Amino acid sequence: MGNWKKTYITPLGNKTTSKPLTDIESFRYRQAADMSIGGQLRKANLRLQELKAKQAERASEVHKEWVEETEKNKAPLAAILGAATYTPRQQSDKENSALRVAIRETEELIKNLEEQKDRENGVDVGFWRGFGRTMGDVRTWDFGMGDMADAMTMMNADKLKGDNATEGERES
Repeated sequence: MGNWKKTYITPLGNKTTSKPLTDIESFRYRQAADMSIGGQLRKANLRLQELKAKQAERASEVHKEWVEETEKNKAPLAAILGAATYTPRQQSDKENSALRVAIRETEELIKNLEEQKDRENGVDVGFWRGFGRTMGDVRTWDFGMGDMADAMTMMNADKLKGDNATEGERES
């Protein structure tokens, strides 16, 4: 027989004799597997921040490309024509469109999770909150154009993973 040692089994099934290592691995596992409303809200808010940062970065890249092309264009009406092409360029950028859809969906997820959290805490989530949420949403007033743009982006999402797609398009 030998000396008895305490053996700890982590949530991932690893055996160890170190309690601190077991505690650390258990804590990380619980954080990763946290499916509570609060945990989901934290993850969704972090994801939203990442997406907005990526979108801002991509918008600045498209702006730089536009500035370079505008400076190279020496046509008499170049400034007027260049100004007319900036907004469509931002809107038609595939990576930017995919990020915009992901941001909208993440914002909707956050709103739903906040409502669920309030329901669990006994806060009224009735008519007036839904009314305010619906009336305050731009997509209520744009006659379905935002939803249509989102749907078209999602329909063409498999092209963002094709051979001709950029790394940014694949990631978005």
